[in-house]
Amino acid sequence: MKLTWVIALLFLLQPWPTSANCNPAAPLTSEPALQLHLTLTNDPWPPFIEADGKAGLALEIVQSALAVHCYRLQVELKPWARALRSVKEAKTDLLLATWHTPEREQILMFSEPYLQNRQRFIKRRGDPFEYTELDSLKGKRIGVVRGYSYQTGFRAASNFIRVPNNSLESSLKMLAVGRLDLTLEDEIVATDTFWRLQQEDSFDFTGPPLDIRNLHLSTSRLHPHGAKLIAEFNQGLETIKKNGEYAKILAKYGAILQGRQAPPVLHLDGAMAKWIRDENLAGVLCFSQEWPTSHPSNPAGSRRCEPWRYSQG
Repeated sequence: MKLTWVIALLFLLQPWPTSANCNPAAPLTSEPALQLHLTLTNDPWPPFIEADGKAGLALEIVQSALAVHCYRLQVELKPWARALRSVKEAKTDLLLATWHTPEREQILMFSEPYLQNRQRFIKRRGDPFEYTELDSLKGKRIGVVRGYSYQTGFRAASNFIRVPNNSLESSLKMLAVGRLDLTLEDEIVATDTFWRLQQEDSFDFTGPPLDIRNLHLSTSRLHPHGAKLIAEFNQGLETIKKNGEYAKILAKYGAILQGRQAPPVLHLDGAMAKWIRDENLAGVLCFSQEWPTSHPSNPAGSRRCEPWRYSQG
């Protein structure tokens, strides 16, 4: 798959609640009205948001939560650094998939987390290197994506070289020909990219996750309605978790990712797991697998078989 950095201005043609099923807030009287058509940006990041801007695990969760308040999204796909800058300057309403950092907290407002990412190192298949800790990276050339906010220790370390690129695909191309020793990405994104490039046999993950990061929707602190947008998204997220829509989205992408041999890091808890069982989908979306001890939902590393949950948080 080749990602093209062409800005896609697309109104999403997904099913939306009718006006009877959504709950628009009362119009503001002391400031300009907030439009129900919002602009949202991100870099293409399959399977969280596809390269055409029409679908994706994160995008469908966010659009469903915002649809509770009748919002529709116009998607503008850009390289990550440009997307982040566009939202910081309040030229775009929302940034789809954002990791929280103290630095970003100064300029962005963050929603409640709606998914989670596990960042892992990737090597060429056949390379005997195994990542254990930051000191084990000494002398390595590691591909990173421009503008991504990596773990503090990784950003501060000086015993290896970080090589910036615009995308994971660019880093994988350099890794394949020996111009990089490693690259780093969310394991679901990476596995999906291997599948799209038909290079499942070319790369391997190495070692435990460098970091486990919550995924948030965000907006600029300069946005005149930023706090309102974040509050309404949080309300909508709670609604779709209670009414089963969130579980349906996870189940849909769990099945897709299972077919692409992605790591089984999707599962559901509580009421959502009950919904999966009640719909007789548990057998389809269930694995028996020893999870890494570093995973917060499985500190004992026990073997389990349960419905999918995408590293929720």
